Amino acid sequence: MAAESRIVVVTGGAGGLGRGTIRCLRDVGWTTVSVDIAQATSAPESERADLEIVADVSNETQVKSAFARIQEELAAPDALVCLAGIVHDGSVVAISKGSMSHYPLEHWKQTLAVNLTGTFLAAQCFLAQAITHRRRGTIVTCSSPAADGAPGQCAYSASKAGVEAFTRALAREAAPWNVRVCGFRPALTHTPMAEKYSDFILEGLIKKSLIGRFALSREVARTVRFLLESELAQGTILDASGGIRL
Repeated sequence: MAAESRIVVVTGGAGGLGRGTIRCLRDVGWTTVSVDIAQATSAPESERADLEIVADVSNETQVKSAFARIQEELAAPDALVCLAGIVHDGSVVAISKGSMSHYPLEHWKQTLAVNLTGTFLAAQCFLAQAITHRRRGTIVTCSSPAADGAPGQCAYSASKAGVEAFTRALAREAAPWNVRVCGFRPALTHTPMAEKYSDFILEGLIKKSLIGRFALSREVARTVRFLLESELAQGTILDASGGIRL
């Protein structure tokens, strides 16, 4: 897909991966829209979207309102990149110093709501507009190596495995409408989400990666650009994880 005056919506556009993706796509001519629960107020101008919308991707009303605004102020978008995500670590049941604790149900619900339901809601709105306006389009979802099952991240793993299954299923539903759907597993990247972990944990994760380092946000962004431009990326999940195995 050529980027000539085309509109791309990036959920999680105020975050590290989102900001890098917006910069990369702006540089090649895309009109960018960020849909995020926060604004990229501290981001340099080059990493801020042409249109910023504050919305909770897990809230159906807010997502529908965001896409209505995009259509009203710009046009029906040509591409959607789902990068909004959240993680709450913890074992399903844990024993520490003889005391048992349970993973909070609220954390489980919030993780699936943002990562999986948020992807569903954004994709649904995008596809509906594409069908209504008879426009070709592309949806790119974001998974994780944790989709294979990461101990201590059961909720996150379940949400990302769900994203991958949803991506493959939606690709078959959307293809007759000339909307292409694919996803990718990004490598460990030094973003605000990663900063919540100690250096000891991060160093351990890096040792599990074949590249032996953090990915740069611009490297992840180039992966997104490839998926947007490659007509052959359909119904598939691209592994761009740097060979990490959790």
